[in-house]
Amino acid sequence: MTRVMVFHRKDAYAVRLEARRLISNLLMTKLYAPPLRAQVVSRPRLLALLDQGLERKLALLSAPAGFGKTTLVADWMYTRAAERDAKVCWLSLDEGDNDPVYFWRYVIAALEPVIGETDSQAIALLHASPPAIIPALTALLNDLSAIPDQTLALVLDDHHQIHNEAVHGSLAYFIEHIPPHVHLYLLTRADPPLPLARMRVRDQLVELRSADLRFSPDEARSFLGETMLLDLSEDALTSLEAVSEGWIAGLQLAALSMRGRDAAGIDAFIADFSGQHHRILEFLTEEILKSEPELVRSFLLETSILNRLNGTLCEAVTGQSNGKAILARLVRENLLTDPLDAAGEWYRYHRLLSEMLRGELHRNAPERIPELHRRAADWLDENGLEHEAMAHSLAAKDYEAAAKRIRRIYRALAQRGELATLCGWLERLPDDMVRSQPYLSLVYVWALSYSGRYDLIEERLQDVETSAALLAEPDRSLVLAEATTLRAVIQSIAGDARGAIANAEKALETVPMSDPALRLIAHHALGNGYRLLGKPAIAEGYLLEARTMARALIGPILQTAVEMRLAQVRTMRGRLHDAAEIFARLAYPDDSAYISMPNMSEAFVRLADIEREWNQRERAFKLVERGIELARQNPNNLALLSGYLTRMHIEVTGDDFIAAAESLQLADEIGRRQNYPYLSERLATQRAWLQTMAGEWDTAVEWAEEYAAQRKGQRTYGSLFDLQELTLARILRSQNRLEEASEVLDQLELEAREAGRGWSVLQTLIQRAVTHAIAHQSEQAFATLRQALHRGHNEGFVRIFVDEGEPMRRLLGEVYLHAHDPQPPGLKDYLTRLLTAFPDPVIPLTRQTGGETTVPKVMLAEQLTERELEILAFIAQGASNQEIANQLFLSVGTVKNHISHILGKLGAQNRTEAVAVARHIGLLET
Repeated sequence: MTRVMVFHRKDAYAVRLEARRLISNLLMTKLYAPPLRAQVVSRPRLLALLDQGLERKLALLSAPAGFGKTTLVADWMYTRAAERDAKVCWLSLDEGDNDPVYFWRYVIAALEPVIGETDSQAIALLHASPPAIIPALTALLNDLSAIPDQTLALVLDDHHQIHNEAVHGSLAYFIEHIPPHVHLYLLTRADPPLPLARMRVRDQLVELRSADLRFSPDEARSFLGETMLLDLSEDALTSLEAVSEGWIAGLQLAALSMRGRDAAGIDAFIADFSGQHHRILEFLTEEILKSEPELVRSFLLETSILNRLNGTLCEAVTGQSNGKAILARLVRENLLTDPLDAAGEWYRYHRLLSEMLRGELHRNAPERIPELHRRAADWLDENGLEHEAMAHSLAAKDYEAAAKRIRRIYRALAQRGELATLCGWLERLPDDMVRSQPYLSLVYVWALSYSGRYDLIEERLQDVETSAALLAEPDRSLVLAEATTLRAVIQSIAGDARGAIANAEKALETVPMSDPALRLIAHHALGNGYRLLGKPAIAEGYLLEARTMARALIGPILQTAVEMRLAQVRTMRGRLHDAAEIFARLAYPDDSAYISMPNMSEAFVRLADIEREWNQRERAFKLVERGIELARQNPNNLALLSGYLTRMHIEVTGDDFIAAAESLQLADEIGRRQNYPYLSERLATQRAWLQTMAGEWDTAVEWAEEYAAQRKGQRTYGSLFDLQELTLARILRSQNRLEEASEVLDQLELEAREAGRGWSVLQTLIQRAVTHAIAHQSEQAFATLRQALHRGHNEGFVRIFVDEGEPMRRLLGEVYLHAHDPQPPGLKDYLTRLLTAFPDPVIPLTRQTGGETTVPKVMLAEQLTERELEILAFIAQGASNQEIANQLFLSVGTVKNHISHILGKLGAQNRTEAVAVARHIGLLET
């Protein structure tokens, strides 16, 4: 039975063990550079060009097959790079590396000899859900930057095998930010989609192409005589070089074909050796195969389907018991076989020879090919090489075997974040097969959900439910329970609160207690549904239960999601300090295994909004910019939309309405790309709110009229509904429709109190106080405001008061002047903090009977700098601006600017008041 993956909780040691397991699970033969050949043609002109790669970001070797790219770089590695004390790390790529997670796992493994055992954040980020590719690369680049004394060259061989855009994009990011002592060598048959033109202009690129790599006449003579050990006449050498045009593989294959021939036979061969490369290949294939005994010829053809060979695998594929001996003979005869490991166990055919042999096999024995692939798949599967086994099953079109393997290993792949690989395999199976098998459909739906492809999920879920009807019990009920759980998850993401709640409750009735992971997901969906419905008190209960289950069961995948929702619920309830503590823990985790890119970005954004409410504008802006930077790496991530909206609110606190409008526009562009109706309502409401803050009442009224017309019909819920109602009340108040505004606020307060939405209750109290004040209902205004202050001061709410503008400042001033004991401890300080947060802040001064002015204690929203403290001391001494400027070697204008900042931070109107406040709070000696 298919089940959602379960992660056991990891401590730091377990994380290291997991990283070691993931690395050891890789095919290590891909990390070995080709050995140094005994006889190799010296090519000093090209080796000198490769040396220049150690002064550039990228050395690109781009040429068709058979031009000696790999041999040349291997020769350079063993000679010139070693002389320069440069460490070379090698990775040979193949078709299976078209998954960003798999690709970078291999890169990290290749770099491990330099960066040490892989227990860094990079591995944890790669295996987050979804994978956090760019943050993982940032961590990897930081690891590389920490070894500046070691010149490092990373060689990626056969890069033409990569066609995944996400891999290309992440590689471009890696190259852009690569440390100065790290250099990339890319060997490929075709130019990669990298910013090569820009790198040429910046002199960051060294290029070697076909024209550079061709053998010169002298190099061709050296190769044929010294390497291939052919004693050819000058005429024969000239003819071969002319026909091959310096094409190294052509010369090598020709030399192999001429082995054992006498002078007359060589002349005859050369006379027939002509034509374009594809004709030469056909000719040489026939010549090579003709020269081998039938047993070896059959062995070559049948093993050509393999990307890597060892003796046991070759015997399994060919059915020959002497496969090891034949492979050993081919190695001894140098028949275009390259060793892939130091032990001499694994080999591969030259790429060109492999392609030639496969073509011959397709022409002469196509009926044998599926069976050969099946045999290879079985051996590879038994030996733990699951990716290569799947490749052969799919090549054989053995879809049943492929489906069984997917069902068996999909959890491991999902746990490692190899979602592109999993989706790719499923998409290569016949679509009707996937749709008709509920287990396969469920795997596909989970893969789609993890990769954010929500638009495809509903149709696939319907396939699961349709095909599940054909199953016998209990499998049918189990499949349907899992499908119901997944539908609840997707509905909660799409903002369908009621649908999510209904399906999550149904799932908890049907998911067995023996499947705690699935029950956890259902609890999470249920809690998130009630959060969306605007009932955080109920949501918190389900999320706390999910948190308990998550801590017992799993690590980074669902635990961070549960924590995120719990922090959002506590924000709704007005418990800012609790929420901020969780958001900070998610944004800056102690354990790298718990880092997940979407949660990181959303945590930064949510924490920024709380810091904004606390009036820490600079800190909030840095946090939201970090969240936006992370969220940009995932175009389907709605955290990016939230990031822009939060930045808009922060910009409003600085009265930067132009920037705020630009942030809203960016959010709007994301919203239009999503297929979620609630987003358009959310964005329209945010636009109306921004218009009210900017004083654009005419356009805001248009929204209010449209919203008021439909609000009694199908209404929204939760935070969006609260924002709609509060914005409507503000607009009604601007029209002097105070009674209607009060009705809206009274009803909203009642609902918010019942549901436990503490933040919204506080907002309604504040707006009601302002409404009463405008209506000249002073007693009600002060009573309501005192309720708001009692609610707000423990959690440090600031902007929620300040955003109401001048009417609220006047109210707070009056309350401050009439505040008296007994009162909640700290309330007077809280009032002072609120009053100093307004533009051009004024702290009311109280007069004692003797006429002495006393100054309230101030909680500074922003601390004074060292320079400002220095200037404050001169002010206390009675120094003039000019005298201060002379003493500190500053201009008078600069001194005036500093004094303005000092007055603003202290909430003082003039220099005398600033000195009094500073002495009262201990900044100056009394």
